[in-house]
Amino acid sequence: MKTIDELVNLFADAARNHGAALEQGDHKTANKAIKQIEKVMKEMGKHDHLEVTEKLGKLLNDNNDDIKAMTAAALLNRKTKESLTVLETLSKKEGMIGFRAQKAIENFNNGAWQFGL
Repeated sequence: MKTIDELVNLFADAARNHGAALEQGDHKTANKAIKQIEKVMKEMGKHDHLEVTEKLGKLLNDNNDDIKAMTAAALLNRKTKESLTVLETLSKKEGMIGFRAQKAIENFNNGAWQFGL
């Protein structure tokens, strides 16, 4: 079993790859990255809930917007206030990142949110 730190690194890499693929219109690679993220999150579920939340939560301050967005999405149910703040900031940006952040907020507020830890 991988350590939490290893899983957080895998999550960040996959989130970065997902965002880059979407910006390039490469949906095949984006879907592959989402599957990797889901696999990593499933494995995170085998670890201590609080430790995972704490370590993954550090990515909310990452320099890469795609990593921040995916982390906020993953932690909406655990770190709601911080995640919504990140998504609200990102929703004001142009391009896919702004659109994705806006949709995540809408789905969360409408009770349709099904992604995350």
